[in-house]
Amino acid sequence: MGIMATCEAGVELCKFPLKVSKAMTYPTIDFIRDLTSLEKNSAIELLFKPEKNQNGFLEDYASIVGMQVLNPAPRNPVYKFKAEKGANYFILAYSPNDPNIIIYDNLGNAVANGVSIDHRGVDGLRIDVERDWIAPYSGYFYIKPEWKGLGDSEYSGSYALSVTRNIDPNYFASKDKVYVFKSEKTGPKVEPNSHSYFYTTSKEEADFIKSQPQMPWVEKTATFEAAHSNPALSVPVHRFFSEKYQSHFFTISNEEKNQIIDWSSTGKNDYDWKYEGEGFRVYTDPTPKDALGKSAVPVYRMWLNDKDFNPNNGESGGHYFTADQSEYESMVKLTGVNGEGIAFYGEVLGA
Repeated sequence: MGIMATCEAGVELCKFPLKVSKAMTYPTIDFIRDLTSLEKNSAIELLFKPEKNQNGFLEDYASIVGMQVLNPAPRNPVYKFKAEKGANYFILAYSPNDPNIIIYDNLGNAVANGVSIDHRGVDGLRIDVERDWIAPYSGYFYIKPEWKGLGDSEYSGSYALSVTRNIDPNYFASKDKVYVFKSEKTGPKVEPNSHSYFYTTSKEEADFIKSQPQMPWVEKTATFEAAHSNPALSVPVHRFFSEKYQSHFFTISNEEKNQIIDWSSTGKNDYDWKYEGEGFRVYTDPTPKDALGKSAVPVYRMWLNDKDFNPNNGESGGHYFTADQSEYESMVKLTGVNGEGIAFYGEVLGA
């Protein structure tokens, strides 16, 4: 498995060209073409039904699942669902050939574009998600999952599209939790691990990762919470994924973000990173206080420069974040570990 080249600069949110008409109160994505009337009229409606998730929380769930030969469910290019203004939706699509979720409003304007969270594993599937999408109005929205090349490969043609509306009243109370995973699991049916770390505040994404036995990710203990007490003072942590290196990269630096996007577009220094948008939010200083009056805590970043993420032998690679100062100070003394100081500030665990 390849090792990520050390980033020399750092970067931020990709500024997609957006448009907002006088009749709209929400942005649309200008560079994605609008749906045609024919596409909208031919859309298949996804109907919700209430279900409880594995934690016992009630959700509204709609899905379509099929296989090209064994279960030929409709593989329509466009679907629609009825949303409620302000409700939170988690949308997932998978197929053998790189799906790409695009959400459109009732006028056919693109309003959201999903991001990849997993890439080809031993089962040949690729996944695309739109996490924590908030409906800007009550009414119909359209989805193009873009199951590219479905049935044109050696794979079975299994595919799925699901839309989940979380209606648990305590849902947002847990959005500050940071789930930490390390790619280290091995086995005959596990895709190769990269020994890298992954961070997300999406419970749905974390639950999905944990439900996939072929994925190499093992959950670890978080040392900080994402910014949630003072949203106006928070900034985004930008998230990248490299299929080449099978690892993620996180930064709050707009300069670093822009450089990675620029270098990846040209392949400079062997860069191959896909920008996935905002991972979660943090602070740039310790000033913000939580509800208990506790100040934000520093989160340190270090580069582990070896192949197997065993700092003792100097043979791993990738970034690791921790708010545990003693852990940071002890790790930077090890062979192959470069301390990079405070990356950002998070909130105290349990606050």
